[in-house]
Amino acid sequence: MTKALPKAQKEFFNGFVQETVLTILAQICQEDQRGQLVAVANVILKSSAEEGNLDHIVNATAENILSKVDFKTLKKVDAFMKNEDFVNVLRATHEVVFGDFKEDYMNLVAAVAEVSEKAIKSVVEEQAI
Repeated sequence: MTKALPKAQKEFFNGFVQETVLTILAQICQEDQRGQLVAVANVILKSSAEEGNLDHIVNATAENILSKVDFKTLKKVDAFMKNEDFVNVLRATHEVVFGDFKEDYMNLVAAVAEVSEKAIKSVVEEQAI
């Protein structure tokens, strides 16, 4: 049995779990449905958190993350990642890579994957000899 989280950590990890679920939903749903789905999911998650239905995943997430990094460092990095400058850089990068040059990047990924696959097969064949 794990010990109860201090209030600040419980609030932080409740938000962390909810944001993570919303981020995953936003990435896997159709773009034209994204806003509605995220809005509904947000209401459901907030209600679930208030009812304690997220406690297990919140506590498990907190325990595992805090076993790897201290809470002070986590809060500092989280604040930096929510900083407007960081968000703007991330947004611009995403728009370039997955918007303006998506086809170019996907072609490059495919080419690298093809060469990598050939290299792996070559190594496997050499080891088999």
